[in-house]
Amino acid sequence: MSGEKEDMRKAIKKIIKKEDSIDEALRLWKELCEYEKKNGINVPTFGTMNNLGKRNKNI
Repeated sequence: MSGEKEDMRKAIKKIIKKEDSIDEALRLWKELCEYEKKNGINVPTFGTMNNLGKRNKNI
């Protein structure tokens, strides 16, 4: 994992902890997704993550 990508992930985690910064977290998530797409990495979307969450609740 590149240092830049890891820094972005850490920034997203810090922002998500502050409930008033959801827009900033979403913006960083989008940047991270674009970065990963450019580098040929499969990116889970919010929809995919949401479906996984629903599936786990049914277990």
